[in-house]
Amino acid sequence: MGTSIGFIGIGIMGRHMARNLARAGHEVAVHDVRPEALGGMAGPGLRVAASVADAVRDADVAITMLPDTPQAQDVLLGPGGVLEAGTRGGLVIEMSTISASATRDMAARLAGRGIAMPRGRALRARPAGPAGDGPDNRACRRERRRADCEDV
Repeated sequence: MGTSIGFIGIGIMGRHMARNLARAGHEVAVHDVRPEALGGMAGPGLRVAASVADAVRDADVAITMLPDTPQAQDVLLGPGGVLEAGTRGGLVIEMSTISASATRDMAARLAGRGIAMPRGRALRARPAGPAGDGPDNRACRRERRRADCEDV
């Protein structure tokens, strides 16, 4: 059996990522604040969770893909969130487009409870439009401009 994953944020990208994780043999509990986003998400390897706490309570890994910093802070640090309900020794993979300083703060607070949120690379980029015209991480690596990349 694969890893137990709590996936929070089942939007356009999160929906497909959660399904792919389940197809790869992982047990994925999904949650979103919008009930309509969870439609069609129950199935082999997928379970619709009633809350963030329900999704992460027994998970080895919590993955978040949320719209902005306030939502990430609420899910990770708020009542019933990962800090309160997550598994000690667990891992958080935060994939939202949020503030780097808020990410560092959340990682430190989670670490205090024994939940790891590894540092990574953040790209400060304008949002991409429908045509996908925003810069991406490959461009950041290629140009090696520290002004565009920030360690978190």
